[in-house]
Amino acid sequence: EQIDFNQPGGVSVQQEANLVDQPKLWTRDFTLICLATFFIFCAFQILMPVLPKYVQSLGADEKIVGLVSGIFTISALLARPFIGRELDRGGRRKLYLLGLSIFFFAVLGYLWAPTIIILMAFRLIHGVGWAGASTAAARGRGGRRRVLDLGALGRRVPPGRGSARWGGAVGRRRRGQPV
Repeated sequence: EQIDFNQPGGVSVQQEANLVDQPKLWTRDFTLICLATFFIFCAFQILMPVLPKYVQSLGADEKIVGLVSGIFTISALLARPFIGRELDRGGRRKLYLLGLSIFFFAVLGYLWAPTIIILMAFRLIHGVGWAGASTAAARGRGGRRRVLDLGALGRRVPPGRGSARWGGAVGRRRRGQPV
């Protein structure tokens, strides 16, 4: 039933009851997904400014730097249709946790990437983890709550980006590097 807020007397008793019967937005699981989304964006934004310099320190030219940066997006785009198909079959939680795990271990893998090829492999894997976690999180609980879920998740992105940039600048300043 559509809600007409312009009708005389406001919302009917039946319409108000329909709004109240909706599932709670801030469940424990959804709150954890929002926190994880915040930290995913923190990790992503901390990495992006330093990745090109690290790749150059391994001996890469600008084209290779672009390829290493871009392979993440390419792998995420290529993985999403397969992830979407699996989400349609069910198992959103399993795919979300798998995507988070892949994301986490790929980020840790950057610490042990002594060559450009190994770094590209971790970037490729990282993109798949990003696609899994973000697609499963964005799928939401469905129904009327999907829009609210997406809005709440979307509000985690700017703080994650901003705090990561701020933290990176503070860390660089403390090490005596230019910001």
